[in-house]
Amino acid sequence: MPEFMTACGIPRDAIILETRSTSTRENGIEAAKVLPRLPGTKVLLTSDFHMYRASRVFSKLGVQVLLMPVPDAMKRASTWRGRYAAIQELAGETMKICYYYWKGWI
Repeated sequence: MPEFMTACGIPRDAIILETRSTSTRENGIEAAKVLPRLPGTKVLLTSDFHMYRASRVFSKLGVQVLLMPVPDAMKRASTWRGRYAAIQELAGETMKICYYYWKGWI
């Protein structure tokens, strides 16, 4: 992600990379510890299919972010070869959304 962001013109020293979490919820919890103390607009950059769950996790934790989805599922689904993998990924994400909702995390 940092390479993508710097390629988009964001200065490297403006990027904070969180590497401790192993889930979307853990990432939100870690971000909630740091982001409120920082000035400026916070941007949630993630894939298009993941944005729904990620944005709701951050919102539930009280972290205000600007949403910036990156095309992923639709890009992969544009070829026959990529459609199966995209369908699998979307099905997995749907199950994770259900689980997060059940746990009260979104």
